[in-house]
Amino acid sequence: MWKRSAVAVWVGFALATSGTAASADFETSDLEGHWTGNSLWDLPDANDPGFDHYDVDVSESGTITGGSAFNIDIQDSPVVVDGDAIAIDRSGLISGTITTSVGIDTPFSDYQMEPGREAFVGVQTDLEGYDSLAVAVRRGAGYQSSDLQTTWWTYLLLLGRGSEAVPAGTTLWGTGFLTPGEGGVLMRDSLIGFSNGGCFEFGVGNPVCLETGGTSMSINSTGEVTWLADEGTKQLSSSKSLMVGAHQTGFDQAKLEIMLKNEGTYQTSDLAGTWRVFQAYGDPTSSEFGWRRGTLVVTEDGQIVGGQREDRNGSSDTVTGGQLTVTDGFISGDIDYADSTDERLFSFRMDSGKGLVVGVCVTDSTWTGDNCPDLTGGLDKLLDPSLVIWVPEPSSTLQSLAACSALFGLRRRQRRMRQETRRRSR
Repeated sequence: MWKRSAVAVWVGFALATSGTAASADFETSDLEGHWTGNSLWDLPDANDPGFDHYDVDVSESGTITGGSAFNIDIQDSPVVVDGDAIAIDRSGLISGTITTSVGIDTPFSDYQMEPGREAFVGVQTDLEGYDSLAVAVRRGAGYQSSDLQTTWWTYLLLLGRGSEAVPAGTTLWGTGFLTPGEGGVLMRDSLIGFSNGGCFEFGVGNPVCLETGGTSMSINSTGEVTWLADEGTKQLSSSKSLMVGAHQTGFDQAKLEIMLKNEGTYQTSDLAGTWRVFQAYGDPTSSEFGWRRGTLVVTEDGQIVGGQREDRNGSSDTVTGGQLTVTDGFISGDIDYADSTDERLFSFRMDSGKGLVVGVCVTDSTWTGDNCPDLTGGLDKLLDPSLVIWVPEPSSTLQSLAACSALFGLRRRQRRMRQETRRRSR
């Protein structure tokens, strides 16, 4: 982001209260603190991928008081963030500008904060034509190694930069889990790519499994988590249930990774409400990269009853139906569209605060099973591997007015009862 300029992002109106954590109106003081932001970006023809990393301090009034930034090209030479401001409206939409010491201003708009106030998400196309998906998390305090000693579910999107192993235009995703033990040593790492064999696969092969003692995770006092030393750090959020990082891999890929702590209980009714959807995708058959954004309206039994989306080119589509199910914390199902190929969700999961849903999915008309698609014959059967983030919309104004109306109605009835009681006592 920091080397580019942003343009406006569409966000739908709030239609319903999500079944996840409800929130009061957002206010400027919700921005106060230290924020670590990471974004993954590329041109639409997928020939110049990279990432940005920001660390910024924000005051109670939204002023940026300091920080640093680097991207994939200057990882060893961060620049100083020396000013400007961020604003947030009542619905949690965030906009602002970040200014660096080298004279580069980065405007952004219409990012969405989640109800717990510990993360915000956005997609955009800048004036140079770069598309990006960005996630920022709030830094907390009191970090220690025991914060890592649980199972973490991980979701990642990787963009090839032109190495012999991973050609430019290659987009890959992965998901799975890892469990650090005492001292951060990984007890088990089972990551799934395009197949469901229990190991991570970069594309259509090269499985990587880490057994006990294979590697380790460590954390410092500011919540920066290191796993695999050649791939930078991830920031643990203030709630210590979410990690986000962007890195350059040993295979010369730009990678965005989101990790969710495996805790809490979940049910299908947690999905009830309207969700804002942010999606970055790549098409291995055309080397295209881009984003989509929109809304999904879900009932308490998981039926998708509405929504819409648009892509980076301005094309729009209507959600016509679908069904979602939550089983053992995983969200699975299909999303049906009027004019586009339907999407199959794979291994989506909600964070413990129920303010984010993260997952990977593909568009594949030949996919009929519950596992990943059969890739026999090549990648031509698989379209749009993507990383997806949902954020619940806050309560709508109409609902707030309805609640006020009901309260006023109750008060009118109470006054009438008091008046009737006084009349009868005369």
